[in-house]
Amino acid sequence: MLKWQLRGRAVELSWGTAPGDAHLAASAGCITSRVKGFTLPKGDDESALTDAIGVAHLAVFAPGKYEALRPQDTVLTGYELLVTARRDNERFGSTRVRLQPGRVPDLRLRSSAQLLAPGEEVTVQLLRGPDYTGELPEKLTLQKGYEQLEAPVASETREATFKIPASWQGWASVSYGGAATYVFVRPTTALTVKVTPEKSRYAPGQVAQLGIETTVGGRGSAAAVGLFGVDESLAQLTPLPGSDELAGLRPNATGESAFGALDAQALTLGRIRGANAAAATLARISAIPPAPAVEGVSSVTGSTVFDPNEALVDRFYLALGELSARVRTWEREAPTGEKLTPGTVAKLWSASLDALQSKQTPADDAWGRRLRLHRLPSDLLALTAPRELVVDGTRLPEDLENWSQWVAKEKP
Repeated sequence: MLKWQLRGRAVELSWGTAPGDAHLAASAGCITSRVKGFTLPKGDDESALTDAIGVAHLAVFAPGKYEALRPQDTVLTGYELLVTARRDNERFGSTRVRLQPGRVPDLRLRSSAQLLAPGEEVTVQLLRGPDYTGELPEKLTLQKGYEQLEAPVASETREATFKIPASWQGWASVSYGGAATYVFVRPTTALTVKVTPEKSRYAPGQVAQLGIETTVGGRGSAAAVGLFGVDESLAQLTPLPGSDELAGLRPNATGESAFGALDAQALTLGRIRGANAAAATLARISAIPPAPAVEGVSSVTGSTVFDPNEALVDRFYLALGELSARVRTWEREAPTGEKLTPGTVAKLWSASLDALQSKQTPADDAWGRRLRLHRLPSDLLALTAPRELVVDGTRLPEDLENWSQWVAKEKP
């Protein structure tokens, strides 16, 4: 930090350190010893100079080439392992492997074996980390699909022992408090197919004899085998499907492959035979296949268009036509002085509905209810009013009672 003060033409300089930059004071000595002050040159307008004071901040960076030449300290906190490859007394080579330290999990589960056979026992141990708090469980559960085994946890050794049932095969797991360990039970009834040709090479036109051997659990057993033969010319045109073509149909555990080639599927199919290779594969399993669904769950949604007015209107006009015919008959046969009252119309309407039902013609609404007058909407009910039906106006009484109110009151 540079503090400057102008007095006349003289500029006085003093150096200081800004807050947080005290460690740079010593390295800036080559600058502060040379730059202490200077005098401004004379100008045309001397009256423009006034006394002033101010502060400036300076930063100095060395070019990259000097930084590159300066030795840099390199510190790596971790572990260095010397790995040597030998066979008998012969040494093939060695290398150093550096590993950075990881974080110890709060809780871990360690199984005595991960590749098991039905009937064997496996011991699962609880290992606490430095940040673990709380009590340990009284028992652990070995889960395989919808089946499970429970075993008590010994308080001193923190171990639980499980005996694998004879019927189990495939993946199983023990989990607690976010930690999990996985085991694989080898199936005792694994199918193996071996195809052996009679000759190693055949000429065109020759008959190839193939020996097919199928074993289940190491013993000969009958099995259905399909064989498909193609020549190499087809493989040059398009890649031929291999033995893993349908592997996606098989539920499989997930995780990183060991040594870039050994994965959970190879272990399931029995292609990994070495104990160390199997252990390396099991150590990288992160999740096992979920249990198969016992009952399928399906969701179906449907909708239909329901218009009750369509059935109501169609059947109403059939009944209205029958009513109009009966009113014409009534006008011809009724005594001269008799008037068409609301009660008479209601009786004729009921008779019209009975006549339709006798003809097997629907006389009800969309909900199966009889077309009674008080259930009709106002626009349709107005068409059944006495003054709308009668032809001879003298058949109507002089005192006309409101048809809608009468129907709402009497509910015929």
